Amino acid sequence: MRLLAVATRRSRFALRLLLVALLVTAAMPLARCFAATPAKALSFLVLGDWGRGGTNLQREVAAQMAKAAAAYGAKFVITTGDNFYQSGVSSVDAPAWRKSFEDVYVQPELQVPWYPTVGNHDHRGNPQVQVDYSRKSKRWRMPALYYSFTRELPGGGVAEFFLLDTESLVNRSRNEANPQWRWLEDGLARSKADWRVVVGHHPVYSEGSMHGNTPDLVRKLKPLLDRYRVQLYLNGHDHDLQHIVVDGVNYVTSGAGSKTRTTRSGPHSRFSLGGTSGFVWLGMTRDSLTARFIDWRGQQRYAFAQAR
Repeated sequence: MRLLAVATRRSRFALRLLLVALLVTAAMPLARCFAATPAKALSFLVLGDWGRGGTNLQREVAAQMAKAAAAYGAKFVITTGDNFYQSGVSSVDAPAWRKSFEDVYVQPELQVPWYPTVGNHDHRGNPQVQVDYSRKSKRWRMPALYYSFTRELPGGGVAEFFLLDTESLVNRSRNEANPQWRWLEDGLARSKADWRVVVGHHPVYSEGSMHGNTPDLVRKLKPLLDRYRVQLYLNGHDHDLQHIVVDGVNYVTSGAGSKTRTTRSGPHSRFSLGGTSGFVWLGMTRDSLTARFIDWRGQQRYAFAQAR
């Protein structure tokens, strides 16, 4: 017991040192922040609300994503939806695949697996087409409109990701019987992962000026996140970058992949940035989670760390 207590104290002390380093390096250029990142971590990027044919700073964000991926050794990219504006895609040969994806995220560092979710704009087209594109693209990994995958963590442990089609869950008149709810609860109940991450397009909590909280998700998704000790929920929909903490769950909005909007801060806000395009980098070890919010110029605007 004494050895366990000593090990726990050392782990907490190391995390405090990491958090101090993150705070010191906040708002520094990306190249000056690398030393504060765990040397061994499962590294990935989170991008949302992005597909605009390379316009609205989409290419600039892509360039900084590539730099972060190179520096941190990112293994994959998660998208939080609205992958193709304004009306999704209608076929696997639609020009938007080239204009908004293939010809924008061209850097070698971004030729890693992409795990997408779909948003409300994607539903204006045929969202199933984005599933079908997985058979055409080596990096577009979307086996269904909602799905899960696991990744081993360096040094031991597992992270499990549950990606939702929240557009099908936010209309109360039709969401009660949606099979996603049973699928998600069963998956969370069975999960033995050290980190459980749920991803959706719509926020549970948000201070975004356009959308804000999603009542149906507060009512039905939040209790599942709390009950099964999900540590992180990732979303887009509001075109900004946010970190909100409610009842110990980190709610991270990464919806600034191209065109952005203004945002606000609320009682649970830890960080809120509107009007600035960017993305989020995340690193996980078995014992800690680190997040960095990076803008289209490569400037780190905020960071946080959490122990498991």
